[in-house]
Amino acid sequence: MAIFEEREDLMVSPTGGSPTLRRAHFLIPTVNSVNGPKLKLPSLSLFPETKLPLKVYFNGWRRPLRNWNTWVEKMHPKHQYVWKEAGVYEAIMGTTYSIRRNNDLVFGLAERWCSDTNTFMFPWGEATITLEDMIVLGGFSVLGGPVSMPLQNKEMVDIEDKLGKARLEVTRSKTQAEDSFWLSHLMDSGSEIEHEAFLSLWLSRFVFRRHGRGTINKDVFSIAVHLSKGTRIALAPFVLASLYRDLSLLKETLAASAVFDYESENSILVLNLWAPLQLVQVWAWERFPLLQPKPNFIKTGEVRLARWHAVKSLKIKNVSEVIDSSGESFKWRPYAIAVDNWLLPRFYKEEEHWITCNLGLDEELESFARCLRVCELVGKDFKEPYLPHRVGMQFGMDQDLPGWFPGSTESPETAWGSYSRPFGDVELYIPPRLFESDITTRYLDWWENSILTPQDAIKGVVRRKRSPRRLKRLLPNLERVKGGNDADVPPGFPPKRRRVDAVLQIGDNLPSLSSLSACNGPTMTGAAIGISKTGCEHLNSGKDGISTQTTLSIHHNEEEGSNSFKFKVPKLEVVGAATDHANETKVGVSIGNMVGINHNREEGIRSFKFEMPKLQIEYRISKLEREVDELKAAIFGTATRIKDQCCYTLEPVSGCVIAASL
Repeated sequence: MAIFEEREDLMVSPTGGSPTLRRAHFLIPTVNSVNGPKLKLPSLSLFPETKLPLKVYFNGWRRPLRNWNTWVEKMHPKHQYVWKEAGVYEAIMGTTYSIRRNNDLVFGLAERWCSDTNTFMFPWGEATITLEDMIVLGGFSVLGGPVSMPLQNKEMVDIEDKLGKARLEVTRSKTQAEDSFWLSHLMDSGSEIEHEAFLSLWLSRFVFRRHGRGTINKDVFSIAVHLSKGTRIALAPFVLASLYRDLSLLKETLAASAVFDYESENSILVLNLWAPLQLVQVWAWERFPLLQPKPNFIKTGEVRLARWHAVKSLKIKNVSEVIDSSGESFKWRPYAIAVDNWLLPRFYKEEEHWITCNLGLDEELESFARCLRVCELVGKDFKEPYLPHRVGMQFGMDQDLPGWFPGSTESPETAWGSYSRPFGDVELYIPPRLFESDITTRYLDWWENSILTPQDAIKGVVRRKRSPRRLKRLLPNLERVKGGNDADVPPGFPPKRRRVDAVLQIGDNLPSLSSLSACNGPTMTGAAIGISKTGCEHLNSGKDGISTQTTLSIHHNEEEGSNSFKFKVPKLEVVGAATDHANETKVGVSIGNMVGINHNREEGIRSFKFEMPKLQIEYRISKLEREVDELKAAIFGTATRIKDQCCYTLEPVSGCVIAASL
């Protein structure tokens, strides 16, 4: 199957100018016209500038452990060639550097994230993090076997068993096999499994982060054994899928916090993220010159990530404003620009090249080809669409109207087969590394109309129904966590007192609050309402609950049973009982007799209905900061904020009902 198409078309620069008829290259699928349901762009300002009642734990944003760099230095001389053969050399060396987090930048990018397309929707264009970024910044391989690849022989199984026994030994002195104790127990131990133990720590801490405070993940032992033998594992798609997932969670939780109860001093939202989101920040530093701190000088042999080791972010008053005004300065291909002491990948060539993707294709060129193909990325029990054809300019291609990629309802194993399928004798076009890509006049008209008339917004993207697998992964994870001044208790530590203030804790298995995504229609979500400081009571599992006037009951179904959490909420009136069954969950509430929410999980669709007597909705959107400020003032003056990519003001009028289906 072809990766791109070549044809003559009217092309124009993304920054404007006169169109030119020329030969152009486009990643497929493309379309000549746009039809179908509408996809709306994010507004220019989604969230208030004031401090949000939100605490985000970036659990995957890990700095090197004490003595970690020492262990890397000890392992490097003996095992560097195995690491290169397994495709993890640069990924391991990258973990010896520390990236200082800039929350304003990460949150500003999350505001522009669209979970339907897994792309950033900026006012001036569409961009995203791709497999190419995983190769260059993360050092991960796009080639190799899946992370679920079984061990091949008894020797490998025996090594896995020894790793398990070592984990048990560490836990004898600790309640968990914490990575710091793992390091001190096995570094320089003379153990025959020291290399595998080293790789297990690297995978657990920097790649496959999971619940728990710095624990060794026993699920990575088989992967560590494979890597220690030089077996290549495709970690790039797994890591990128986790980044897509967590960007969606962050976007939706930011939106939830924007309509949260500001009056409750001890009420906050807590979000746990597990992907290595430092790669998102570095992605932005590479591409936004106006946000870029002065990079370090790369020494010979250092990886690209060394440019950003311990650098301090620029002090910028309004990061979102800079992002939205960076259309002309945005670097579509930053890695094509020569940097001292950094070796350009072989797919950055001075002149254009045509290459046949056969079995003898060079690994670097095959990796580039893999970056260009639309597919699904397989994570742990979830899948994410990968749509490079929407951001062709990031690969030196031209951009036309992107066709819709429907995805599939097939298993992760089938999706992996689609990702890793051979290219056959497909022709691959390698553009000149300094080529300046253009867009078709068709695309320009489509984009400008989408920005200027967002109610007619982007068409051509069919909304994906959420699969039961993804819904199950994203079910609520509500825990009792202290709010107020003690809200910074690290995850995994118990609160200091028995009775705690109610905080909505959002973890790895969070519901996808797509209702709050800028890409989905006018919505609210239960995660954004009804959490107060009056306390949290855990109900018996497996029992249906009927809420009273001051109680919101949210039921949580899992494979091994169901858990129900009750939150006492002031001024909350129930309009429907909460029921919990094997295949169906419905929650109905109202706030001040104004809002009703109906959530049906069985169909993989969320339906939200707003019933407000004497309600009038006046649509407004603005690209200028002045108009945005006016809208914020209007929003904060109302009883309820309805969040979407456009803003609404509420005034009395009779019998108005708004409904949106996801």
